Amino acid sequence: ALVNRSKTEADAVSAEVSAGLSGTGVSYLDATKLIPALAGASHVGGAAIVQALVSSDVNVLALVVRTLPAMLDLAGSKKSEMSSAGSAAVEAICEAVTAESYPNILPYLIEACSVHKAPATRLLALSKIAFFRTKAPEESFQCMNLLVPVLSACMTDSKKDVKEGAIAAMAAVSEVIGNNAIEPALPDLQ
Repeated sequence: ALVNRSKTEADAVSAEVSAGLSGTGVSYLDATKLIPALAGASHVGGAAIVQALVSSDVNVLALVVRTLPAMLDLAGSKKSEMSSAGSAAVEAICEAVTAESYPNILPYLIEACSVHKAPATRLLALSKIAFFRTKAPEESFQCMNLLVPVLSACMTDSKKDVKEGAIAAMAAVSEVIGNNAIEPALPDLQ
């Protein structure tokens, strides 16, 4: 199982996955049951494998996106190596996701904004919501009914950095629609 692998073992598995993908493509993932295992992974090796999958020449993004919740949680770890690995995997996934796919990953980002998640997880999710303002402006506009309540709740978070991240995300998504009702209130909240 992937859960108990050391970084060295995970790097070896990552190389094996890359080789398997280049040789047999997506059928390799079906045969190894790798995606379900990664979706439950909470370690550096899992993040390395996710990054290898995203950067492979085989289009596996639709499968890899299912690992986003686990990678967001990993990014919230207090151990810097785990946090960095999770953040890098989230970055890789979000960079690879198309604008049209953004509504499909938004529920994962919204879930990561929950007060029950680590502050670093919430902050990363908020930054990715803001990121998609420029990458997927039309889709962000279409999702405003989901975003505004979540961002509003985060704007009152007890953690200062989460609160500031929520204000920045709200400002970013408000730019998509030019919402004159929200924008004037943002400076007062900072």
